[in-house]
Amino acid sequence: MHSVPERLEYLVRGLALPRGRRVGKPGHRTAEKWIEAQFTRLALMPYAETGYALPYTSGRTHFTNYAALIPGRDQSLAPVLLGAHYDSVIDAPCADDNAASVALTLEIASRIQPVQLRHDVIIALFDAEEPPYFLGDAMGSIRFYESQTDRRGFHAALISDLIGHDVGFRSLGADTPEEIRRLVCVLGAESHPALPAIIDATPTPSGLAAIALRNSYAPDLSDHHIFRVNRHPYLFLSCGHWPHYHQTTDTPDRLNYTKLAAITDWTHALLLKLAGTPLPPHTKTFEGTDPTAEFEATRIARAIPSELLKKLGLTVPTSRAGVDAFVGHLLRETYELG
Repeated sequence: MHSVPERLEYLVRGLALPRGRRVGKPGHRTAEKWIEAQFTRLALMPYAETGYALPYTSGRTHFTNYAALIPGRDQSLAPVLLGAHYDSVIDAPCADDNAASVALTLEIASRIQPVQLRHDVIIALFDAEEPPYFLGDAMGSIRFYESQTDRRGFHAALISDLIGHDVGFRSLGADTPEEIRRLVCVLGAESHPALPAIIDATPTPSGLAAIALRNSYAPDLSDHHIFRVNRHPYLFLSCGHWPHYHQTTDTPDRLNYTKLAAITDWTHALLLKLAGTPLPPHTKTFEGTDPTAEFEATRIARAIPSELLKKLGLTVPTSRAGVDAFVGHLLRETYELG
């Protein structure tokens, strides 16, 4: 039995081939066959009667989403969705973007047994997340939501993207401390009042520091978009941008598979808690309020030692202003690559 990091690396290397997975290119068809083989290996139930593949077209371009179903004990309930996109932006391995998340999704799918949970779990691998399709009608998650679902709605969606790398600060380079390298961000806790408590009740594995931020700091960076705009509870996990983002240098050898394994374990635990927690519809009345500010500040304070925050010129956050200052520093060091 291989370790979780070894299994994840094997999956990443199986998908992240040199010619990439760009829509319409030969590598994309290779990726489609690989996904079919992985779903078959796991003996997953096809989501649709026609099989795992959910083809669609936009203009003259052909796309394919893939979806499987792990049945729960009550098919009348809305399912939980675990998803990631599998396409690449360029003809290159794109290991972090997004083979790592595909590997996480498949590993978690292998751990969930039929009727283990009350809710069905949809395992979805989406096409066409990358430009020029991003947030357009042909984006795989949008097309899945709008025309390929069974209309039961969604209990919650759990999406990941860019989760295989260590976080690095440009100003520190190789001297970036471990407390920063091990960061992962979870966005979307504001989408349902129960989510902050679920996150806090899910222990973070050793070697991982999970902070929570509201989606508006880095709005709709991936496939959680369609679930947010339709007001479903969602969580989006990401380690953000890094110097190899959308570059030919985003290769499997650059990823941290021990960290990816920890994120996989935590995501699996989050999914189990989401599936076991009632998430009744609620009316958003956030005007004039900020329901997750204290929660976000506390998560940052737990993850980053006060001494390190001081070295970065920051104070321990206790309010939205403190979170704003931390996120501003984080974005300057990671997202704004120039």
